[in-house]
Amino acid sequence: MHTGVPIVRVLKKYPISALYGTLAVAGPLFMQALLAIWAVPYVAAQGVVSRQDALMMLTVSSVLHIFAIPFFAWLSDKAGGRSCSSPRSPWSLSSRCSPC
Repeated sequence: MHTGVPIVRVLKKYPISALYGTLAVAGPLFMQALLAIWAVPYVAAQGVVSRQDALMMLTVSSVLHIFAIPFFAWLSDKAGGRSCSSPRSPWSLSSRCSPC
């Protein structure tokens, strides 16, 4: 049984979902790059904080995102943001939900 290359199957079967997932990942990376390239030198040049402190704040915020993003996704699901995964989603984590 030949199953093919998984990424190609995902891109062919779920192109819009793959695009949305890619954009969702690119957003935080874009913001982190923007902060590192523009904000850190700016606040250091203005004398608000030292460059080392600005970089440390950026690092701490990035580490906090590792825990905050999954926590708030879970909280959103519990508060009714989503009752179950879409039946067409290749990333569906739950098989116990009825189709939305």
